[in-house]
Amino acid sequence: MKPTIRQLRNALILVLGLIGCAVAIRETTPAPFIQYLTPKVAHLQENPNKYDVLFVGSSRVFRQVIPGVFDEQVRKHDLDLRSFNAGIPAAKSVEVWHFLNLLADDQRIRPQYVFVEPDGLLVGIKKENSGTVREVYWHKRAETTLAIRSLETLKTVPRIRMSVLHAGSFLFNRLGVGRLRVLGSQMEQAAQARWINPEGLGPDGDGWAPFAEGNDKPAFPRRKEFIDNLPRYRRLLARQSERLSDQECMTDYHADMLSHFKAAIEALGAEPIFILSPALRPRCEVHEAFRRGLLPNLIAFDDASNFPELYEVEHRFDFEHLNTEGALVYSRLLADRFAEHLREDRGRGGT
Repeated sequence: MKPTIRQLRNALILVLGLIGCAVAIRETTPAPFIQYLTPKVAHLQENPNKYDVLFVGSSRVFRQVIPGVFDEQVRKHDLDLRSFNAGIPAAKSVEVWHFLNLLADDQRIRPQYVFVEPDGLLVGIKKENSGTVREVYWHKRAETTLAIRSLETLKTVPRIRMSVLHAGSFLFNRLGVGRLRVLGSQMEQAAQARWINPEGLGPDGDGWAPFAEGNDKPAFPRRKEFIDNLPRYRRLLARQSERLSDQECMTDYHADMLSHFKAAIEALGAEPIFILSPALRPRCEVHEAFRRGLLPNLIAFDDASNFPELYEVEHRFDFEHLNTEGALVYSRLLADRFAEHLREDRGRGGT
């Protein structure tokens, strides 16, 4: 039985009504509070001219780059710069790109340099996180497309499953579900105070935060797992050179994602500085992109043969992160390599 004109009209009215409600929710409700991200965006918007250098990325940036130490070290090279750690724990590449675009939308925020670690290029999504505010807020059209493209190397079943989860987060984003869900708590005066609370800015207000006191003790589960598996740690270290030499791991998606990072940073009026932290599994796709000239700069520490001090057990928190002592060493080395980059750039006639 064919639908009547009245039924088609009613269906059209229903669809338009749903779209109108979704638009109204997105436009009239406050953006959800995202732990760590919201305070950092607000801080930068309130202090748009305060920082010359921004560090962006996941926990490898958030936990490992100490702005005060970096700034002190670059002063030894006659550089007067002030930096801010804008790292976001557990952020994947597309979420970091979304964050950079948020900053670029504010015409006042104009750092000279933005250090970005392109971590988490494969944008997975756990089923238990699907539909959460943290997953929904960044799922706009371009971001969702990139996230789904990142799954191209997975097998068919997990690729389809994760693609559906990304599509669902995009739908929730467009319908304003995430905003509507937290509207009640956001409108309360106590909750609104969180927007200007220094939570997420760290003990020194510069965006960096160490692991909680006691978490680096041998009894802490993640630390204990690391200490109990030192043979595995050393086996992974031994395979670094093999992965560093892999020239076949970069895909078209990797090239596009890295180009998106570069464009977003340049939209901020800043020079992009790509970095790779002292990780066990080198990002061969980033190294290959740099070899092909797709990245303007790369400062890489993912080679234990060149930076053995960053891989000493006493400087590690777990398999993937440095502890505070390691972060001190890393921040100074990063400052030294950056100063060297500037000298080389000026020697080539750069500004």
